[in-house]
Amino acid sequence: MEKKKRTYTTEQKKKTVLRVRKYMAKKKQILQDAKSGGCTICGEKRLVCLDFHHPNNDKSEHHIANMVWFCGIEKLKAEIAKCVVVCSNCHRVIHEEENEKLRIIRC
Repeated sequence: MEKKKRTYTTEQKKKTVLRVRKYMAKKKQILQDAKSGGCTICGEKRLVCLDFHHPNNDKSEHHIANMVWFCGIEKLKAEIAKCVVVCSNCHRVIHEEENEKLRIIRC
């Protein structure tokens, strides 16, 4: 037996779009609030420059950028709590230092 495809009215679609936009705006605000203190290393404050760094990679579940789209608010907040905010430049330096330690160990 073929399943009947559900149809939505224009009004239902509008309500859904508005609900999703409001929900995503709430998540965006959570990210902005978490970044409000700026880079923990150099003090950079511009939001566009700031990243979330997982100091303990083994404890991270997902990338924050992906979680904004696919996870709920509580899970997003829990993952943010595991991170430190750093600017893009400091983030690259952190990872370069980590990679350098691995290169030394492998030699």
